Amino acid sequence: MLKYVKNYVDILDVIRTTCGPTENKFGNGYIKIFTISIEQYQKVQSTLKERGFNYYLVRPIDKRPLKVVIKDLPLDHDTDEIKNRLKKHLFVINKVTRLTQFRTRQPLPFFLVEIGEREILTKPKDIFKLKNLNHLSISVDPYRGRRKTIQCFKCNCLNHTAELCSMTSTCLKCGQSHTTNECETKQRIENPICINCNQVGHVPAYRGCAEFPKLTTAHKNRNNNFDSNKYLVNSNISYAQKANGTSANTLDSEQQMEPPAHRPTNNVNNQSAASASTCIESNVNNPPTPEISGNNDLSVLMTALKELRKLMKEAP
Repeated sequence: MLKYVKNYVDILDVIRTTCGPTENKFGNGYIKIFTISIEQYQKVQSTLKERGFNYYLVRPIDKRPLKVVIKDLPLDHDTDEIKNRLKKHLFVINKVTRLTQFRTRQPLPFFLVEIGEREILTKPKDIFKLKNLNHLSISVDPYRGRRKTIQCFKCNCLNHTAELCSMTSTCLKCGQSHTTNECETKQRIENPICINCNQVGHVPAYRGCAEFPKLTTAHKNRNNNFDSNKYLVNSNISYAQKANGTSANTLDSEQQMEPPAHRPTNNVNNQSAASASTCIESNVNNPPTPEISGNNDLSVLMTALKELRKLMKEAP
């Protein structure tokens, strides 16, 4: 990734003359140079370094180290001991670090292992077959990483690390050409100047900077104002009443305001009960004659059968 300057055409001409044709694409203040082979990649890198151009590397996928996480080890386990033990299993170990929580920085019982390539002997992916380490059962999982913006400690620019950076060092505090830990300014600066957006009032590490990448997640796009109580079924009101805008409270108040219905006296109840018993006795003694239904359907069926029999006789 070549940092954009006004005379970028001259730089690309030098690369084309020295290293051969490349595909170049501009974006976010950098020119990304695509090479066709590892040899050309290394030649472009050496050319940019010799000429003193500002750039940082994007390591090829096949040259990137394998990162795994070893679990089920004690929290205070020595990382050097893990590294030495893995080397005895013929792995090329670049580094072993203990993972920490993102906000509290509290140590976690997980160890990040970075494994390099080797042409002979053990392959990096063979570490997933490892089940025991230092006489303890372990589990090895791929490292998924944290979704956060990467910022270089050397130039304080974004989206790359100091390990692959070949740009001029820039101080986070004063903006001069030296690293932040070498800065002589120890007190707090009231109005710092951001080297990424050139605005006064914040440092390049400020997440509210206009140039600082914003991480978006699916949860931010969701509507969290969903009211579940709004859609609960109300057993005191029907659908028609809800459609008409009648609430359950209105119905309750109307029912309470309605006067009670006139109840008949006991004599009337006794008379109705006596008449009902008389009707029951008469029905038992003289059961009603059931009506014969379906005569029309039966006649239609018989007619159809006759026609069918007639057709069968006429058929040869």
